[in-house]
Amino acid sequence: MASGLILTLLCVTGESSLWALALGTSLPVIALLSILRTRPGGKVLAAGITAAGVIVWLIAGGAADAVEVVRALLLHFSGLTAALPLVARPFAAILGVTCGFIGYGLTSRRVGAYPALATVLLMALLLWLGNRPDALWGLLPAIIPCVALLMVSGYDEISVTRVLPLTLVVVLLSFTGVAIGGITVQPMKEAADALRQKIYDYLFFTSARDVFSIASQGYYPQGPTQLGGAATPSERPVLRVSGSGRIYLRAVTKSSYTGSMWIDETGGRRYLWSSPRWQNLRSQTFDLTLPNETIAANLPTKTVTVTMLSDSASSLFVPQRIRELSVGSGIVPYFNAGSEIFATRNLTSGDTWTATYVDLTAGQSGLAELIDAGAQLTDAQYEDIRKLYTGLPGHLEQRLFDFARNAAGSADSPYEMARSIQSYLQAYCRYSLDIPEQASNPDFVSTFLLMTREGYCTHFASAMTVLCRMVGLPARYVEGFVADVDASGQTVVTGTSAHAWTEIYFRGVGWVTFDATPWTSTQNASSAPNQPDELPTPSVSPSPSPSPSPSPTPSPSPEMDDSSASHEPTSTPSPAPSPSPEANLPTNTPEPAPAPPDNPPPDVPWLLLILLALMAAAGGRIWWTLPTTRDKQAKDESTRCMVWMQATHDALRMAGLRRGRSETPQQFFQRADEAVHAQGALAVVGEIETLAFYARADLLPSDTQALRQAYQTLCQGMKPLRKAYLTLYRAVVPMKMRNFTQS
Repeated sequence: MASGLILTLLCVTGESSLWALALGTSLPVIALLSILRTRPGGKVLAAGITAAGVIVWLIAGGAADAVEVVRALLLHFSGLTAALPLVARPFAAILGVTCGFIGYGLTSRRVGAYPALATVLLMALLLWLGNRPDALWGLLPAIIPCVALLMVSGYDEISVTRVLPLTLVVVLLSFTGVAIGGITVQPMKEAADALRQKIYDYLFFTSARDVFSIASQGYYPQGPTQLGGAATPSERPVLRVSGSGRIYLRAVTKSSYTGSMWIDETGGRRYLWSSPRWQNLRSQTFDLTLPNETIAANLPTKTVTVTMLSDSASSLFVPQRIRELSVGSGIVPYFNAGSEIFATRNLTSGDTWTATYVDLTAGQSGLAELIDAGAQLTDAQYEDIRKLYTGLPGHLEQRLFDFARNAAGSADSPYEMARSIQSYLQAYCRYSLDIPEQASNPDFVSTFLLMTREGYCTHFASAMTVLCRMVGLPARYVEGFVADVDASGQTVVTGTSAHAWTEIYFRGVGWVTFDATPWTSTQNASSAPNQPDELPTPSVSPSPSPSPSPSPTPSPSPEMDDSSASHEPTSTPSPAPSPSPEANLPTNTPEPAPAPPDNPPPDVPWLLLILLALMAAAGGRIWWTLPTTRDKQAKDESTRCMVWMQATHDALRMAGLRRGRSETPQQFFQRADEAVHAQGALAVVGEIETLAFYARADLLPSDTQALRQAYQTLCQGMKPLRKAYLTLYRAVVPMKMRNFTQS
């Protein structure tokens, strides 16, 4: 048992060459435990040897080695596999000692076969989940003591009919799960791989994911750690979107600004989208109950369907305030605290999903009133949101804070302040893709606002987010795509529609989309067409106060070019789509994917076949342990009587009745008859059992018939669920372990 555990764990960690050292270390441990158990005075001898071993281990620096081994293991399973070989020998020695103790304990007669068998099966399951068929060979030494223990404690004798069903199940699972030595049944292996992937997706999704960035569409020309530079958006089709109006399909959110880039500091924990355990957290993350449950339920909803036209990262492109999400096959969605939604794998062409959402975008009719009403409501998470999304680096100069106050103007409500900043940026700065390289030291936003005053979506979104934070508005940076869907209800989104924008959190309402990027000279984000319908009147009115008039857009500073506010982009179109969907399409619009054939070849339900085979094997085992089956297989009358006596004792055990050691068979069955109200039917069992075990009398067919009738009478009064449990009990628990003569 110890050697099997050692070989398996060494194979998993890639240190199989050290099996001799580990096994050699475990042997003294096993010998010491054997001396402790078998020899007179073994405890004293074992204690002395143990103390001497511990002293030598400490002198040799064992404690420090143990600490280093633990650190190396943590690094190894975190992905840094180069750490463990540095402490390979101490690791092998510690593993040998540990497995020696475990192996000796599991093979003790007092423990029994089932804990040892459970340990081996657990190791096999871990290897199967890890897709390590090479390491399965290491379990063979551990299987041998499990079989030996089953032979000793499970049955008086080993029969082919008892072992064969279990053997068939084990062999079938082996062929199903992994390819050992290149030999496998391929369809079964494919089904097992699919099952393994499902288990990973729903239980063990811990691997690092590939996060979307608009760098994949031609932005971030200076690298992922530096915003700015001349962008060259790709015209390759990325998405097919079905919906209505302008749809902001967000992929990633960033919480922290460093001066040169945006990063996410919301934490890396993932939550299964469909898990009931995280429904409350999901509602908070996606503002499902804001501004309040009544208003939220009455907000108009839209539906969007997204189909991938190319491969992409794991991030799903979805609106922010999602109500429902339906994904295609092969996609298991997760979400995080930053309200990002992503799959357990990278997306591929053909992946599709549908989202029902509420659209809250700046400039929407009725949104100002809704936000004013929400400010009067209780918002338990507002303070946490404010602390996280108002942080700024310490290097920002005072001129930038003055710029923020100037941009906010005289507006005194949070929403009007945000709208004023948005309008100011659209008037003050010019859109251009041809931007000089950004120096690494100067702050990106400061350079954009105080020096160059021209840029594209990352410039405007970064500036909008930073300025809002400076005036106390919680804001975050968002990247994704913008889709303008025409009257046909469908559009193809290319890399030119990759975009960055800002989301601002308002007390009692949640996150609202703000896009500060000017789209063209005659149309900007604040006046874009296809705006959502008018929002319902909020049921909670703000406290009476004079409504402030929106401050006029501040005039640009004198040094600004008079034509900058209406300057047309001089290169590739805006990173977000123009109002006309055709402007975003490449010259050659891709043809729709060919429709599947009318009569596609049917998929073979391999997994169903495997389950049926396993059910057949289990059914065979159950059938073999039925009293009627064992009765037919019995060679003589005495064996038949024993079968029905055992069955009667098993049925009484299900009812909580067992014969005490000082209780005669007649006394026990008299008590049992009264307990189950058998009306004297069980008395004959006590008489026949006395004849068989004490009088040693020959049993007759009439005795068998009497026992059979007594058992049937007993079962008639049992509930169906208890009958089913009795059947499983007979199939699983070996006969010797439930010998009624030893009760």
